Parts: sequence; structure tokens; C-alpha cells
Amino acid sequence: MVQEVTREFRHLDILIHTSSFALHGKTIDDPTINNQALDLQWQVNVHGYIAVVRAAVLRMRAGGRIIALSSSLAQRVGIAGAADYAGTKAAVLGYTKGVARDLTSRGITANVVLAGTLKFETPKTRRGPVNGPYSQEDVGDETVTNEDVVRAVMFLASPLAGAITGTALDITGGDLA
Repeated sequence: MVQEVTREFRHLDILIHTSSFALHGKTIDDPTINNQALDLQWQVNVHGYIAVVRAAVLRMRAGGRIIALSSSLAQRVGIAGAADYAGTKAAVLGYTKGVARDLTSRGITANVVLAGTLKFETPKTRRGPVNGPYSQEDVGDETVTNEDVVRAVMFLASPLAGAITGTALDITGGDLA
């Protein structure tokens, strides 16, 4: 992916990392947990992010931006069944802080947007009811929109955020207050 972008544009200015995989609703003591799915969750959420960042920084020049979209669960796990997912999101947060430190001398910033519960349309391909740890009863009112998250990303990608690095920007509608 990075090679294709730099082949076309010669360098990379902004990396926005959004991929995520979640195995929801299983507490750590659930004997039915699928360990292969847990491994996949870590591969996608953590190892995938690390691989993309490492490839991107080789093609990024001063003023570059790395922005990871993550979850407020990286800092506060308020629901049962999210420990493993939250662990991957905390790893992304910690890694991004280290990346920020490593790249400060090159003028590249690295930050994380921690999104709270988002309003979204359930894909028509989903089978079965939406329940468990992410049902409306468990998470309360949804106050964060996709637009809220996009505005945060746009800010972090802009020159206005040039001195902001190694930061987690909470877009949670007050959920972490």
C-alpha cells in the first residue's frame, strides 16, 4: 500500500490508520474463546499497525502526520467482555507514543484519536440481534458521530497541530470525563 502511494505521489504526508478487528462479548474466563480469533485480533490491531507505520515513516518527510483511529477502551474499559480488544487498543496507544518520541527530531507527529461509542448504521450483512456488551442498554446514549471523529483527524492532520505529538485525543462525548 505505501509503495503504491509513493510510486504515484513520490512521498507520504499523512498516514491515517483505521483497521480494526474485534472479538466482542467474551470475558477472559470464557472457555469458548477462540484463541485463533484472539491472535487475529492482535495481528490486525497491533502488528498490522506497526507494519504500516514502519513502512510509512521510510517515505515520510518533515511535517508528516501519523494518526491512529482507536477506541476509548484503550484507557477505560467500562464493559465486561472487552478486555482482549481493549488490550490491543492500549498497545496501539503506547506504540504511538513511542513513535512520536522516535520521530520528533524528523518533524513527524504521531497521535491517536480515541473514539467513544459511535452512531452508525448496522450493516445489512449482520446476522442476529445486536446485544451483549455493545448493546444500547450497556453503553448508554450514543453522543459521538463519525463527523466528530473526522473533525479530530482533520485537525491532527493540519498545520495547526504541528506541535501536538504523542497525544491521545478523546472523542467520547464526555464518557471519559
